[in-house]
Amino acid sequence: VSIDEGGTATMKVGQTLQLHATVSPAEVAPKLTWTSGSRKTATVSDTGLVKALRKGRVSIYVKTGNGRKDKISITVTD
Repeated sequence: VSIDEGGTATMKVGQTLQLHATVSPAEVAPKLTWTSGSRKTATVSDTGLVKALRKGRVSIYVKTGNGRKDKISITVTD
């Protein structure tokens, strides 16, 4: 699995960013789990929508049902 937006991103506090993941080999309906390394800095929904909450750095992870994973590092600015 890989996050389509690449390995890094920058957001401002209050902004949202929709992340997308590509699963290879393609599964019919892959089960993706999105998690935030710091929910105080940014949250991520079950669909990959990131919301920046406060200034800092955070890693957002995506994992497939079979254990494949990727991450994106996000810098949140004022």
